[in-house]
Amino acid sequence: MQRLLSFLFALTCLFVHAQGDELTLVAVTHPDCHVCARWKDEILEQYTILQTTHGFPELNVMSQDDLKNRLWVYRNLGMITALPTFFLMKNGEAVGDFKGYSDPEYFIEMMGLLMEGE
Repeated sequence: MQRLLSFLFALTCLFVHAQGDELTLVAVTHPDCHVCARWKDEILEQYTILQTTHGFPELNVMSQDDLKNRLWVYRNLGMITALPTFFLMKNGEAVGDFKGYSDPEYFIEMMGLLMEGE
C-alpha cells in the first residue's frame, strides 16, 4: 500500500509539473523580410501538423512592423539582430533561440535541438 501511495504521489507531482511548464515558440518576423516570407509560406500553414507530429509548442508570431510587438520583443527578449528569430519560451522566459531559416528541414532540425535542450 505504501508503494502505491508513493507511486501516486510521484505521478501527481509529475502531472502538476508538466501542467506548469507551458512552452511557447515566439517567431520574430517582419513583412519586408524575404526569408520571413519563405518561412511563412513553407512552415506557418503546416505548423499545426508539426505540433502533432513533432510535439512543437504553441506558436506566437510577433511581426516587428507592429510597435506593440516590437516593444514587447525588446523588453522581454532583447535586441534582435537577424530575422526571423525563434525563441522557445517556458513559463514566459526565453530558454533557447535560433536565428534564420533556409528550408523546412533546417527549421525542424533546429526546433528539435531547442526542444532537446529544454
